[in-house]
Amino acid sequence: MPLRAQVPRVGPARPEGAARRTAGRGHGVGRGRALLIYPEFEGDLRAFEGFRDEVRRGLRLFYCVAFHPDLPMDLSDENRAVSFLRRSPDPTLQLVRVATLDRVRSGRPGGSVYLDPSKLSADELTSVQPTLSVSEQIARANLRTLQRHDAARLASLLAELRRFPPP
Repeated sequence: MPLRAQVPRVGPARPEGAARRTAGRGHGVGRGRALLIYPEFEGDLRAFEGFRDEVRRGLRLFYCVAFHPDLPMDLSDENRAVSFLRRSPDPTLQLVRVATLDRVRSGRPGGSVYLDPSKLSADELTSVQPTLSVSEQIARANLRTLQRHDAARLASLLAELRRFPPP
């Protein structure tokens, strides 16, 4: 289970330093990931994405992804659905060690594969399937799950959670 740290009030001060210090000390990232939750973040989605960008500039060993209540609900394809899946009741940064993702991806194909069609039979050519990366496989599975459920209801539940004041 990742660490979930509620970060104190975030205003005009430089909150990205707290995120970098948390990552730099390894707090909660012993298993490779941490969630830093900002329930009192002052700003909209664009401001939080700017904050995420500031944090990213100071991180070398971690990927940093923003979760936010105002991310769009576009389920037209698996890549666009990722934003909806990154909705959260409070603005949140997810830190994941690069080494952790490298372990997950190891042994799995990714990127382009080049074939010499002159060395394949007609049957082999028609049976060639694109190899999906781990991210693409997860995105497709997530979209199928969202399509089986009521995404509008999920969005409503997240909005309801947002109405509760921070502790």
